[in-house]
Amino acid sequence: MRETFHAMLVLVAVLFFGAPEFCSGQNTSLSCIEGEREALLKFKLCFNDLSDMLSSWKGNDYCEWRGVGCDKNSGHVVSLQLRGSISDRSQLHLIDGVEEVVSILLKLRCLEYLDLSGNNLNSSVIPPFFGLMKQLSYLNLSSMNFRGRIPSELGNLTRLRVLDLSDKFYRRLKVDDVQWISHLFSLQQLDMSGVNLSHASSNLFQVLGGLPSLTWLSLLSCSLKNCHLPSHNHPLNFTLLGNIQYLDLSQNFFHGPIPTFLQNMTSLISLYLFHNELSGSIPDSIGQLSQLESIDLSDNQLSGSIPNSIGQLSKLESIDLDGNQLNGSIPNSIGQLS
Repeated sequence: MRETFHAMLVLVAVLFFGAPEFCSGQNTSLSCIEGEREALLKFKLCFNDLSDMLSSWKGNDYCEWRGVGCDKNSGHVVSLQLRGSISDRSQLHLIDGVEEVVSILLKLRCLEYLDLSGNNLNSSVIPPFFGLMKQLSYLNLSSMNFRGRIPSELGNLTRLRVLDLSDKFYRRLKVDDVQWISHLFSLQQLDMSGVNLSHASSNLFQVLGGLPSLTWLSLLSCSLKNCHLPSHNHPLNFTLLGNIQYLDLSQNFFHGPIPTFLQNMTSLISLYLFHNELSGSIPDSIGQLSQLESIDLSDNQLSGSIPNSIGQLSKLESIDLDGNQLNGSIPNSIGQLS
């Protein structure tokens, strides 16, 4: 059985090496297109569709089906946008194993955009098979009731620009070794909110700092501690992490002063550090973050006065300092924040 499984992996990998030429339309045939339609119908059968999300999935023209996007030239399926919702119960509920779902999706060899977020996968683990979908540039598996470790095979998706694995409702996913993230060198946005990173290796921010295109990062409520922050012995790559425009490190267990590495992130537009255990004063260096439009430092233990340098943040639109122990006068420089 094991030999058969490995043989299947090798076969699928070989097929994917030829995907770029296949997707260009040069080798498109009616049988290929029909195979993709059949794959979509098999995908539909894997779920209990109580909200009729897939009710339009009938007939021959699958490019007109809800959530299905096709290349205009080749007719191949290039996107699946099947976002579910817990609030209004508009969800797909898994019937078969999630491995079967992924094996069907692998037949869509030109698929670049996949959003299955908010659907119910019945506490399944994320299958390593996802790592074979090397054409993907967008992958959203958030809030799908996954559990267990995030497979390192996702590091094979080197074309990914957006990866959303956030787990805000269930918080059952976890990561220990973060090295696989370093292979995602095309990544622009990463959301791992709610993923348990408490046992993640201490080089987490060094790995993230090595992603040259990363501009959006959310590690909200990931059980992070000071040991995960860059130390003097392992200096952060300020040049690369300096590209980040959106950073959310809220609802973690950071304590002590506001981390000094933040002052080098001069591209920051939005900074969220609320609900940690940060103490000490707000540093004057905050004025160096000249691109800031929004900052939230609420629900910490910050003390002292608001620094006069706050007036240098000429683009600031929103600031939240609620729930701290600040005192003194509000600086006149705030009047410059028009």
